[in-house]
Amino acid sequence: MWFVKYRKADGKRFSKRGFKTKSAAQKWFREYQVNVDHYGNAIDISITFEEVYNKWLIAYEKSVADTTAHKTKQLFKNHILPALYEFGAEKSCPIGLYPY
Repeated sequence: MWFVKYRKADGKRFSKRGFKTKSAAQKWFREYQVNVDHYGNAIDISITFEEVYNKWLIAYEKSVADTTAHKTKQLFKNHILPALYEFGAEKSCPIGLYPY
């Protein structure tokens, strides 16, 4: 079994284990480096659910009727955002969702 040791921008050390071949481990590390180079520190982005919601809402409002958008806004405002207020989206969202 092969593994990769790496350090994130904040200086913390990590390792990714379980690669069957050396080339698979190297490929994963190259892809990791591309993500960091392309998106900055994409893996460590600190973003809240409310910020994700605000970006999503702009596109959503264009695709539905006004009454549907209004009801969705109320549900988020009254129930969803208060419940998720303290959680950051980086712990729940895949990396691919960050570069919105």
